[in-house]
Amino acid sequence: MLFVCGVSSLLQIYVQGLMERSRQDMRRNMSRLKLAGLIALRSTAIGFLSSTAIGFLLGTVIGIFLIFSRSMSISGTGGGLLGIAFVTAFGTVLGAVVGLLLGVVTSTFFYPLVRVNLYRAISTIMAAVIAGSGAAMWGPWYFSSTRMTPMSAVTIGVGSVLASLVAGWAGALAAQDIAQWYEQVSANSFVRTSKLDISPGWIGVALLSVLGYLPIGWLICGSFDAASCLPSPRLYTSVAAGFKVTLPILFTSVLIYMLMKKLFKRQ
Repeated sequence: MLFVCGVSSLLQIYVQGLMERSRQDMRRNMSRLKLAGLIALRSTAIGFLSSTAIGFLLGTVIGIFLIFSRSMSISGTGGGLLGIAFVTAFGTVLGAVVGLLLGVVTSTFFYPLVRVNLYRAISTIMAAVIAGSGAAMWGPWYFSSTRMTPMSAVTIGVGSVLASLVAGWAGALAAQDIAQWYEQVSANSFVRTSKLDISPGWIGVALLSVLGYLPIGWLICGSFDAASCLPSPRLYTSVAAGFKVTLPILFTSVLIYMLMKKLFKRQ
């Protein structure tokens, strides 16, 4: 009996040694450059898939609006296809930029992965800020030299705020997926890839992208017209007014979510 227990203990120690050696081999085989490239590739894929889905939803809404709007020169099908193409291209490029920066930070400061919670928090905040800032700045930059009516300026400004919230949320979800993947690869040498999971947060991103414009406009001006309620209805003032009302709500919502998550963990 003692002999069997001793052999079992030796076998267990031997297997644990093999597993630890395989993990070290995995860390040596996966160089920093390869890790950064895989993170950038995964982030680009997430950006492409999510922006395609969101672009399809927005393109459908735009197409339906243009079909019933006789004052527009573009057809409903053409407007919908343009919306899908633009959102897909923009989301893919934004996902690639986030992935490249996140890959550099990960391979420089978190290789090998030791503090999982710290990496998850930093990567989530970093991706959300980069994606949200990029989406917020694109509209004002692109239309900065374009003449527009006050109503058009407010429409584009509120749309930029909405795009920033959607992109920031999507970037945070993508970073959490990347952090989970990196944690799996670091803990198990046999896990090289993992499939992209559709978390409930992506449903919220889709709903926000389709239904978020009217609530943001209402938060800015209530029941009044946005072009008349702002003191200077220009593109930059409408963007500033949008962030002035949405950022406090965003920070409060994130704080409540983190507190509720801690309470449920303790229970």
